[in-house]
Amino acid sequence: MEATLILRRRRMLHVTGPARVVNISSRGVAITSELNLYLGEAVTLILDWPARLDNGCPLRMKMSGKIVRMGENGVSAIEIIGYEMRVARREDRHLRPA
Repeated sequence: MEATLILRRRRMLHVTGPARVVNISSRGVAITSELNLYLGEAVTLILDWPARLDNGCPLRMKMSGKIVRMGENGVSAIEIIGYEMRVARREDRHLRPA
C-alpha cells in the first residue's frame, strides 16, 4: 500500500516523500521509504484507505507517531501515537479508481 510520509524536523521544517506500507497493526506500521529516517523522529503517515463510505467517498487515514526501530533490510517501524480517518479532498478523488 502506497502512502505519504511527512517528517517534522527542527519544528518548522517538513520533509515529505513517498513510503510503502509493509505491515500495519493497531499499534504500529512497518514502512520502507527513500527518505533518511532517524530513531525517535516524529512522523505523520497518510494513506488512502481501501474501504469507502456508503456513497463511495474515498477515505484517508492520517497517523502520527515516531520511528522506534530501523532494520537492516530498509524497513522502519513507526509506533502509532494517534490517528484519524478523513474523507479525501475533492481534488484528490480522481487519484483512486472507483
